[in-house]
Amino acid sequence: MSDPIAYSEPKAGTLVRNALWANLRLGDVGQPFGYPDHADRSIQVSGPFGVGGVLIVEGRNFGQSGFDVLRDFQGNELLITAAGLYQITEITDEIRVRVSAGDANTLLAAALMARRSP
Repeated sequence: MSDPIAYSEPKAGTLVRNALWANLRLGDVGQPFGYPDHADRSIQVSGPFGVGGVLIVEGRNFGQSGFDVLRDFQGNELLITAAGLYQITEITDEIRVRVSAGDANTLLAAALMARRSP
């Protein structure tokens, strides 16, 4: 397994934190983002998915070794196959993204926004 893809934090602040994972290709895993006190979360995914492209949003809590798939407000697993904006319901210690399927044309960006209540 290759090293995790680092994220940038273009809009960090006291009440808002974010993570931008860019240039994600098939097999890439994003570096975990960890701000559990920032509970309101959404993720926006863009770019070409290629044939059969899937970006998975995963989370884990402190002390756990594995990541589990997170869900949207309707209870659907965040197995993203199309560009768009998605809400994340679970509050976890860390969140990461993983490109589990696609082809040579898969090149995604995932922008996570997390807000803390004042």
